[in-house]
Amino acid sequence: MQRETTSNILSSIPSVEGDDNPVRIKVSMPVFKEFDATDIVERAQEAVKNYIKLCRVKLGITVDRRISDYLYLVASNMPMKHYVISQFYYKSEILPRYASAFAYDPFMSSDIPPTLQVLSQFICLDSNNNDDVTIVCNWLSMSYVLVFSGVMFSNCTLVDERSAADIRKMHSYFAALCSSFISLSVESGVTGKTVSMIGDIAKIVSEGIRSSLSKETKLKTSITWRSFKHPVWISRSIMRYETEYFRPNIELLKCNSAVSGYRSHLSENVSSKTYSWKVYAKEDLKLMGNHTSLKWLVDIIGRNDINVHKAKLLRFMNANQGNYRANNGNSNNNSESGQASFSRNTKDNEVNDYIRSMISSMYESTKKTQEEVEKISEAITKMSVSSTIAGEVEELEDLLRTASTVIIKTMSLYAAIPGVLTSTSSATSITSKKLAPVIQTTNGAGS
Repeated sequence: MQRETTSNILSSIPSVEGDDNPVRIKVSMPVFKEFDATDIVERAQEAVKNYIKLCRVKLGITVDRRISDYLYLVASNMPMKHYVISQFYYKSEILPRYASAFAYDPFMSSDIPPTLQVLSQFICLDSNNNDDVTIVCNWLSMSYVLVFSGVMFSNCTLVDERSAADIRKMHSYFAALCSSFISLSVESGVTGKTVSMIGDIAKIVSEGIRSSLSKETKLKTSITWRSFKHPVWISRSIMRYETEYFRPNIELLKCNSAVSGYRSHLSENVSSKTYSWKVYAKEDLKLMGNHTSLKWLVDIIGRNDINVHKAKLLRFMNANQGNYRANNGNSNNNSESGQASFSRNTKDNEVNDYIRSMISSMYESTKKTQEEVEKISEAITKMSVSSTIAGEVEELEDLLRTASTVIIKTMSLYAAIPGVLTSTSSATSITSKKLAPVIQTTNGAGS
């Protein structure tokens, strides 16, 4: 495909070479005769790679692999339509495999973080149904899956234990990355774009994003910019609330976790940190801002099935295992031992991810089968209107219950798989009974 211009959108990411002057962004938009999705994705991935490299070379910050994996997840599913920018990440130990804003690993925290509690209630201000809060909380706890609906959730601050000058640079690099994403969305023909800034820091960074967008981009598109108080401000400042008057089911959150739902069979919580669920008054939640500005998010959640998005993520994980590890700058490329360790860790991650996705898929399938068995059993019970068929109905119920038990026992074999596998692990040697050879290794080399 021929371009009418040869300028590259990646000029929006400042070069590693040069002095430490503030980042100046000049984006000259290339005009395509037709939309090339592959090209958009490749350029977005390159922008992420440059962002990670800038943080490492200019600031000495090694981007957490879970954060870089999420940014590559966004880039690989460009274009995005909605951008939600928040401030800081949760503590490292509760970050999920893909560290998007407000997402956390429910198996690593005893309860739902306060920011997520407040944000879920804020979004559901127009609803009087507690189930809606649960649904929104489910989605936000794994906000990384929303990339499949064209939504990016990201934090602008990697670390906060830095000088003010370093943090400004960090924010300028992030602003440049976001402006690249937005420009690529414009080029792709996406309309109705929104940028939601959650917190004062995110609002400041958004000014950098606006200034980074080229004049041509600004003329070609209409972007809605919305700002909100950060939920942590509500949780720390508002003392009027009801404790545990209502709370989403934490077990449901664990079941719905896309990349670590398998853990419900394998391990217990390891975090001692607990949070009480607090129900805030509507007038206090409204202090965050205009909740109707997030109606687009409510619409997306309302018309999508979270299980479909989970399945898309698992397929993406299987198809892209290890593809981006070499780009995140976390390996030691200057030593042979560093390269060997990086290669070994990559293989370990691939093995873990494959097992995780397999178990998660099987667990969901088994759960649905058991639910169907119970429905059939209830239906047959209602059919027993006379004593003449009661015996047959009871016998059939027993058969159905037996079938359900067999399914659960079958799953228990896979539940015995340890939470951490290495490149030398063989799936056929994990239990006393033979399992399907999903992974075979010979001399430490996986197939």
